[in-house]
Amino acid sequence: MNMISNRFQHTRWLRRTQRKIPLAPVKADAQAGQPGRHVSGIARSWTLTLVFLLAMAVTLFSGPAALAQQDYPGGYTLMPLNPGPIQLLSMTLDASVRDDGEQAWVDTQAVYRVHNRDLGQPQKLTLALPGYAVDEPLPDGIALKAGRKDITYGAAQTQWWLADVILEPDERLNLVLTYSAPLGSQPFVTFRFPLKLMADNWPGALESARVTLTFEQPPNPQSWLTLTPEDYKLTAEGITWSFDAKDPSADLNYEFMRPALWSQLHEARRATTSEQAGVAEYLALGDIYVDLATNTGDPALFERYFPLAVATYSRAQEFAPDNPDAYLALANLYRARAEQTDPDDSVYISLAANELAGALTHGANDPAIAEQAAQDYALLLARARLEGQFDTARAYLDQIDEFAAQNAQLAENPILAEERQRLAIDWATTVLRDRGPAPARAVLAEGFGDAVNAPPGGRFTRLNSLHVQTDTKPGRREFEIIASAREDDTALVDELFAALQLAGAAEVTREGSEPSAIRVAFDFADSADLQARLAALSAAIPPEPEWALLRSILRPRPIEWLSDDEGWRKLARYNESVNLLPVLTTLGEEAQALEAATGTLDPDDPLDALIGEVWKAEAEVWRRFSDNNRAYYTLTMYPSPGAPVVRNWSLDTGEQVQMGGQSTQYNLIPYVLAALGIYLVLMLISLWLWRR
Repeated sequence: MNMISNRFQHTRWLRRTQRKIPLAPVKADAQAGQPGRHVSGIARSWTLTLVFLLAMAVTLFSGPAALAQQDYPGGYTLMPLNPGPIQLLSMTLDASVRDDGEQAWVDTQAVYRVHNRDLGQPQKLTLALPGYAVDEPLPDGIALKAGRKDITYGAAQTQWWLADVILEPDERLNLVLTYSAPLGSQPFVTFRFPLKLMADNWPGALESARVTLTFEQPPNPQSWLTLTPEDYKLTAEGITWSFDAKDPSADLNYEFMRPALWSQLHEARRATTSEQAGVAEYLALGDIYVDLATNTGDPALFERYFPLAVATYSRAQEFAPDNPDAYLALANLYRARAEQTDPDDSVYISLAANELAGALTHGANDPAIAEQAAQDYALLLARARLEGQFDTARAYLDQIDEFAAQNAQLAENPILAEERQRLAIDWATTVLRDRGPAPARAVLAEGFGDAVNAPPGGRFTRLNSLHVQTDTKPGRREFEIIASAREDDTALVDELFAALQLAGAAEVTREGSEPSAIRVAFDFADSADLQARLAALSAAIPPEPEWALLRSILRPRPIEWLSDDEGWRKLARYNESVNLLPVLTTLGEEAQALEAATGTLDPDDPLDALIGEVWKAEAEVWRRFSDNNRAYYTLTMYPSPGAPVVRNWSLDTGEQVQMGGQSTQYNLIPYVLAALGIYLVLMLISLWLWRR
């Protein structure tokens, strides 16, 4: 038993490492009472199994090419486990291919003529069926005969059955194996028979071998993809290979179109050549080509039948230019062609969109055409959305909207409406990430209406930044207001400019457009005049919170400009206090109002969740705008004697500053002139007295 155990372990290692041949311990057939089954004794089962496993192991090492891991669809053969002096003289294989309408079948009869070369005593031949590993149980209907006598066989393993045949001395015997096997229901199926494997595993050389494939209709090379060996003979009855005094050097490999589909294709081609051929016949033929191109999953087959399908559908369009079915068929075909590459081929996607437009041009009022076109457009929109091609999606929507104006069914199609919403959400999400909340709001408004841009209790800032430069000189004040509008929306700045002009308290001019610089300048006589003009300008400012900085600048508390003329000197003193804390408070309240508005949204709804993100981003824009509010002050005083004195201040929101300055102008020239005059008079009087 140790020897047996070691052999099984060795063969299991072979299965894992080389050929994946399952070699579980053999059990006696539990179905001994069933017809066609043979129950052996325990000792005989172990003996046969050991012989079988040893033979397979020897075969694996001696002929690795013969047992390469592969399947032989429909091709089952016999392999001798202990041939001894028994030789295979010839083999005849007759395989008939048929189709039951659901799948293809092969009905096979293989005749193996064997010879016991031992002239003195009988020999037992143990056969394995099939002669190679298969992944699935054998098909039903297998029968094995020796001459006219049925041979029973028993289960050796899941993938092999065993049969014993006794040959008398020098006996020649025909072993006949018959079965029917399914080949599949795909457009193309394969029948493979292990000719080379069979020849390699029987001792000696074959005297002759013949293989014949027959069909319900005459075979046509156009119906198959692969046929090897290539030295075959083609007749109206079938395909034949003959081997005389040599072993086959290659397996039979026949990959072909299912007979039912080939007949259908043949009839469809013939229908298009008749005098009564029209659009229906060409559409039917094109559908078959599409089935052959797309249902196999083979890129080579797609490239083979794709141009035939395009040409056939195009021919259908020529027969009936107003028939939308051919346009829809071509649209689907072009989309399938685009999906053959990664990423999808944009050229064929564009062609598909053009064909969809043609289908709607000729059939927008047909409910069935409108429904199919809507579904196809939804697929194009989904593709563009998933690949981030939003401009392309916008072009599709423009086409759809053009036809939706003529067809209410297309405008209200639920599949299309759902894809529109998904597109708007994904588009707005991408725009929010790449360009910010304002462009994202525009996308949402286009897809869902302006209601999504109306947060309860909140609003969006319309400026990016606001800088105000204030220059003060004796008797004159000038402001330069530089406001940068968001998204080129200059309406708010236009309103400010118009309001300041109407105030009539200063000269107001404007330079540039974006950013726009508004200049405000006026002369004042004293503190009261200065305060009155500032109050008039402040009252004219529009109420929007974006102008909070400007309102704080125009409402200084306190402000004074004092001038005292003492004759021989003039004293000028300036004091102004500016507090920008209200600006920080106002802009912060706007940001908080937007964040509070997100509480009215459903976070589990994709649209509401996105709107919430947009509103939060807009709240951050208010905070950035607060950081981009700044006031600059310049004071210029003119003392005499001496050079002008210039002082500067800079304030951010939330800061406050007390600004001040003074200057003295001495009026000495009159007094100097008076002294010189008195001096000259005294000198003249002294000169006159001296001469006398």
